[in-house]
Amino acid sequence: MPEIADAWAAQHDGWAPIFVLPDPNGSMLADTECVDGKQGGAETYLTVDVRTFAVERLGAAPGPSAWMVGGLSEGGYCGAMLAMRHPDLFGGFLDFGGDDRPTHTGGAAAIFSGSPQAVADSVRAYSLRT
Repeated sequence: MPEIADAWAAQHDGWAPIFVLPDPNGSMLADTECVDGKQGGAETYLTVDVRTFAVERLGAAPGPSAWMVGGLSEGGYCGAMLAMRHPDLFGGFLDFGGDDRPTHTGGAAAIFSGSPQAVADSVRAYSLRT
């Protein structure tokens, strides 16, 4: 990333992209799927807290055209899901090997609360399928 930022800055009068690498899981064994669920408010953290920090403390532009989100595997799903659920915040996404819905080793009930129908509704709400 430093090389990409430096190359960009060299071609854009010193302006470089800001790379923010938040951890919505909190540990190597956690898996929030970037949703607001049993394991916390990962979606809110990423769409509100991280963005607010980047704009206020790092001087990032607030408009969606200035923001991309993405990652690998779970991060790829997260990027696609966040961009699709929040087009007012993200102008695009990068998805490297992500699934099209939240997946978890313990199943959807491990990340969403409620009855089986409520869990199914939550999975559907976070699904990238139409």
